[in-house]
Amino acid sequence: MIFFFLMPSLISRFGNILIPLYCGVPDIAFPRMNNLSYWLIFPAVLILLLRSMIEGGVRTRWTVYPPLSSFGHRSASVDTAIFSLHLAGAASIIRGINFITTVLMFRGKGVDFYNLPVFVWAFFTTVFLLVLSLPVLAARITILLFDRNINTSFFDSERGGDCVLFQHLFWFFRHPEVYVLVLPRFRILSHVVLYHTEIVSLGRYYGIVWAVIGIRFLGCVVWAHHIFTVRLDSDTRVYFTAATIVIGVPTRVKIFTWLSLLISKDLNFDGSYIWVVRFLFLFTLGRVTGITLANNSLDLVLHDTYFVVAHFHYVLSMSAVYSLVLRFVHWQEMFVYRYCDEFLNKFYFFIIFLGVNITFFPIHQMRIIGMPRRYFSYGELYLTLNIITFIGTLFTMLRWVILIVILYNSISVSIGMGGYVRYMDSLYGVNLPHHTFMDGIM
Repeated sequence: MIFFFLMPSLISRFGNILIPLYCGVPDIAFPRMNNLSYWLIFPAVLILLLRSMIEGGVRTRWTVYPPLSSFGHRSASVDTAIFSLHLAGAASIIRGINFITTVLMFRGKGVDFYNLPVFVWAFFTTVFLLVLSLPVLAARITILLFDRNINTSFFDSERGGDCVLFQHLFWFFRHPEVYVLVLPRFRILSHVVLYHTEIVSLGRYYGIVWAVIGIRFLGCVVWAHHIFTVRLDSDTRVYFTAATIVIGVPTRVKIFTWLSLLISKDLNFDGSYIWVVRFLFLFTLGRVTGITLANNSLDLVLHDTYFVVAHFHYVLSMSAVYSLVLRFVHWQEMFVYRYCDEFLNKFYFFIIFLGVNITFFPIHQMRIIGMPRRYFSYGELYLTLNIITFIGTLFTMLRWVILIVILYNSISVSIGMGGYVRYMDSLYGVNLPHHTFMDGIM
């Protein structure tokens, strides 16, 4: 879901289209490199699917922790999955370097860093984190390959290795990866908020930009709050607790900036506006539970429980879906030359609003009453909450029908950038410089 859905949809697709537009250039810096990163995705997906057919598939859980992945499961399917991750990581690194070079070196005439939209700032920090963290992933899975195939002992505690080292390397990649998925939502939300409020003061612009930079830096130094249970010393646990709480400061700067801009205008629950408000609610709720889990004493009790499941889905999964729908609704006219149907938009909004909250909010209570994870059966004490979450999943299934109708109405008019070209020609003419289309963003 991360490598082959969220990252291509949140980064690649809109980056290739909108970054040249906002930087005032006709194309990204290295189009052939971009094409290479695109075509590397297909063999990576194919190999990842094939690994499920090899010797029973990968049975190491998604974290691939040794010794289960190194000595406990010798199947070639694990090696196949590692090779797939290598290809996907290489594609992402190539794509990230391409976007960084475009923003740094190929901006249009008169476009400096403090003339760039917040969208570009958030995108730049996103791909910077991507290029920083993915080599750590490559090193980790390469060392795991050595342990599996050439008899090294990096993660073998019986021969002087350290399994906890794998966890540090895993989460040093994985936590910046969380912000690789979060920052694209911030850039979309900042763009839409500024679009609806029309004017943003210079101080607010600087506040949002420096908050994005702060999130990027702090996101690289808080990885060990995921592994408080591996017997870290007390000083280390106190540091990562404090650093995780501090990272909430720039996040709150952005949230309160967005809210101050929104409440200064008349409420208009049309189009993409309702998705902005809903995203702020979901993400804020997820961040509150995240601060709870950041406390090392509480995390020792809540780690690997349904409370973590609920927090993860509120911060990443649901807010990711909302940001994807938000960008589609907001840019639909530019891409497919057609406005989103207002009734279907609101109907889809309320269905998914009810569905995700009915599904995931009771999961917090499941942890409080002690329901264990990874059991296929449960006692009668947990029956009511499980019935409620099942009803929520029915709502989320219904939303797919509405989404298909919305997509059909859009695609029936125009597909892809053809609508965008006709829209630009009808407004400004063929020779319009790219960066003037949404100059009101600043």
